[in-house]
Amino acid sequence: MRKLTLFAASVGFLLPALALSADLKITDTSGNISAVKNARIDYTRYDFVYTPDFESSGIRVLQGDAKVIAKWEKIEKVTIKAKDTSKIPWTLKAEIIMKAGDKKEVTLVMDSKKGLTGETDLGDISIYLENLKTIEVAKP
Repeated sequence: MRKLTLFAASVGFLLPALALSADLKITDTSGNISAVKNARIDYTRYDFVYTPDFESSGIRVLQGDAKVIAKWEKIEKVTIKAKDTSKIPWTLKAEIIMKAGDKKEVTLVMDSKKGLTGETDLGDISIYLENLKTIEVAKP
């Protein structure tokens, strides 16, 4: 009985995370368009200790010294504009068009080794944010 309770509890923790995954339409820098289901972005750090860190509810942006998760449910489109290599870690400049219609110029928090991942009709996909031109939210 105890094993069943632990299993039910672990499934209860996993279901909300899966429900937050978005369906996106991405365009890469070569113009290829892909529909991505269950998208998430890998922000894992590989310093001295492996620290897994995945985001499925949105995309991380810098707002002053703070990191903010811009939620997929509020975003219509993200357009990656330029890579800023003037400082380390380097960043990406982007424009976010909100569903409410306003535009925000933002700096994206850089992804990690796997980048944006998810599932396409061909199979699993992995692409760095710097290799994307646009991200459109199909279903938050």
